Amino acid sequence: MLTKFSHRRNEFLERKGILLSDADRRDLSLAIGEASVQANEQLLKSAKGDYQPDPNADRFPPFELAEKDKVR
Repeated sequence: MLTKFSHRRNEFLERKGILLSDADRRDLSLAIGEASVQANEQLLKSAKGDYQPDPNADRFPPFELAEKDKVR
């Protein structure tokens, strides 16, 4: 699972100008994999008719665009 998203992860980091150590890249890959599994579990529950809110959704901070990324 670590290498499944490596290409996308690296493209994202490069696009955002974010530099990470190898250990931090590995940790990010693990977090991406975990979030992917949790999202799939939530989608499966929804597909089976369980529309309760995702109990893991609050693990993410609210999304906010950086000033430089806001459309004026």
